[in-house]
Amino acid sequence: MQVASRDRVTPPAARPGPIATDEEFAALLGGPLPTPPGPRPFSRTTTLAELRAVPLGRLALWGLNALVDRTLPPEDREATDGIRQAFLDGMPLRALVSLSGGRVSLRAVDRFIAVLNASPLRRWGR
Repeated sequence: MQVASRDRVTPPAARPGPIATDEEFAALLGGPLPTPPGPRPFSRTTTLAELRAVPLGRLALWGLNALVDRTLPPEDREATDGIRQAFLDGMPLRALVSLSGGRVSLRAVDRFIAVLNASPLRRWGR
């Protein structure tokens, strides 16, 4: 099939990859490259996948996955397992507020984060 057009095809965008070295980018920033924060202490930007690092986080993920499973028809669970897990793994804790439709508040997320970050000694009053 041919379509008559005066449009010209433009070359594709450059291949993905670095457009500057670390040194060049630092010069553009006017200082050293910022260091991304580590996974701890846990925060609102912590992903659900990062919760696997602690037992309470693994328990919470088990419960969340069970809850999500109950919302899906049985015939769709296996077919959507991989994409659902990838979606949940990359989701930050703050997104639980919107994912829950308002049943989970940001205050509840903050309290959960505080429990995750609590020292075992402080938790038991020592």
